[in-house]
Amino acid sequence: MKDECPKTSLKVPHSGVDEWLTMVPDPPDTQGKAKLATVSRDARQALDVIIGYAEMLEDELSSDRPDLVCDVNRIREASAAVLELVSDLEEHAAESSRLANLDALTGLPNRRYFLHRARQLMRASRLQGRDVAVVMLDIDHFKPVNDSLGHAAGDVVLVEVGRRMRSALREPDLLARFGGEEFVVLIPNVSGVQLCSEIANRVREAVSASAIDTEAGSVRVTLSAGVAPGEGNALEELLGLADDALYEAKRTG
Repeated sequence: MKDECPKTSLKVPHSGVDEWLTMVPDPPDTQGKAKLATVSRDARQALDVIIGYAEMLEDELSSDRPDLVCDVNRIREASAAVLELVSDLEEHAAESSRLANLDALTGLPNRRYFLHRARQLMRASRLQGRDVAVVMLDIDHFKPVNDSLGHAAGDVVLVEVGRRMRSALREPDLLARFGGEEFVVLIPNVSGVQLCSEIANRVREAVSASAIDTEAGSVRVTLSAGVAPGEGNALEELLGLADDALYEAKRTG
């Protein structure tokens, strides 16, 4: 009897998993994520059955059939490799879903995630008898920053502005980069415009408090803000009102 199993041509193509995962589309929505979860669950259950069957075979095998013992070991190895593929797919899908909700430059929530999450926060606030407000914020004279210091410096400014804004907000406030040099905040559980204005001014002061250092030089930036209290309006209406208020703030300096 040989001590080792004979060589086999059976191979599980795990070495190409990274390339394979790049071809897997990101789950586009809740339905897609649910489908992926179902597929992963079914795959794991199928592997449990295969491994259990291999163990049952091993218990029934006699010592004079080493070739079958080797087959059982190969089943286990292949099952382990497939399980690793399933785990990699789940991790890839989770990371893709996370990145799909973030702005690639600042790391803040992006427009897509803001619109989704803001509606949830609005419903929750109004169930508690409270309202919400939207604040639109825009970096003043940002184009000259890019023109004079370069786009790399402009990126540094955007990242630092996002960081300072986040540090000035309350924990439940939802901050997102809406596009370009424009940011948006949803303030949940508020009543009246005074608190919203105070929060907006706190954010503006945090951003303009000191210059931002870049490799091309230092620059001090300011923000303009437009505030729209909820008053029962839909999210799209609030965004429009806040944008109008922002435009007026910029027009009047």
